Amino acid sequence: MSNIPSFGKAISVLGTGIGFPGTAARLGDRIVKARVNSNVSLNINFGDSCLLIPDSEGGSWQSVADFMAHGGSVANAEAYWAGIAFREVQTMYTYPENVVPGTNDPVGFYPPGVETEVMERGSIAVKIAAGTPLANMSVFLRLVANPLVPGSAIGDFEAAADGSNTYQLPSVRFSTGVLDANGVAEITLMKREAA
Repeated sequence: MSNIPSFGKAISVLGTGIGFPGTAARLGDRIVKARVNSNVSLNINFGDSCLLIPDSEGGSWQSVADFMAHGGSVANAEAYWAGIAFREVQTMYTYPENVVPGTNDPVGFYPPGVETEVMERGSIAVKIAAGTPLANMSVFLRLVANPLVPGSAIGDFEAAADGSNTYQLPSVRFSTGVLDANGVAEITLMKREAA
């Protein structure tokens, strides 16, 4: 037996939460872009799927839920998909807290008309509404509601395809197969879908 003292123990990957939705899950390669979320009516919650809507100023962020609620098409949602609302903390803003509909989960958000940070490449924590993630498995985005998939809503990330109701996000994979007790998993955006 050695007399080397213990310096603690490893924390099991299944033992702690993944993190708050919209939080960077790993250090290293990441691209986060700031743009004003003009022409939106709904808040963009941290961890929401975001589109880059073309406009005369180079585009603005809009959540998938907001876009589809205001008559956006599935084809355009697929074409405009750009990233995930990043939980950036800046001292000049006070981020309000909102409760995710159908849950008691509080989440911060970007209100309409403010500069919004969206991760375009990197690893990030997101809420998973349906399915069980597996490492390196594709991530799906719900674009059409389906009452047969309880607890899911337009704009949700899911771990299972649902026909034409979901869109398989290009170059986005589950980092691990871990889904924490809060329904949060780590996903990786492997390349930029927007400039």
